[in-house]
Amino acid sequence: MKISVKKYDRYMLFSLKGKLDALATKEFQQKLIGEWSDHLLCLILDLQEIEYLSSAGLRVMLSTYKRLQGRSGALILCNLQPSSLETMRFTGFLGAFPRYDSVEKAKKICEKLVRQQRYLQNWKNVETVRFHEGRFRVMTAEEDKCTAEIIGDIEELL
Repeated sequence: MKISVKKYDRYMLFSLKGKLDALATKEFQQKLIGEWSDHLLCLILDLQEIEYLSSAGLRVMLSTYKRLQGRSGALILCNLQPSSLETMRFTGFLGAFPRYDSVEKAKKICEKLVRQQRYLQNWKNVETVRFHEGRFRVMTAEEDKCTAEIIGDIEELL
């Protein structure tokens, strides 16, 4: 099996090629351990060139998923081939992991997660605007259109 790794700000992309069988799973797990960082928040697995996915490979994915969930992170799968989808469906793992049809979509999710974590870590430093009835904090979440949720009567804010 061939494994290539690209590192980004608090997330990584693993592109896998070949068979993720019992033998290759050991190599995959060792590569994960070697690349793991305390700051890792998100891991993308590009499975476009995976010909075969074994239950051993799924176990490594599940243990990695649990480690990342423990730090409010994510394991994202992308470009799953029909045989891998069938294995995941058969074993009951199909709904366990977020899946996307492109690396770019998965990267956007990881980048959003990294931004959210930064905001949460710096929550006390975010500017607070006070009104007579309360206060609110303004944070940039996306570069695209954003929405605001107002709880209560809008006239009280105006």
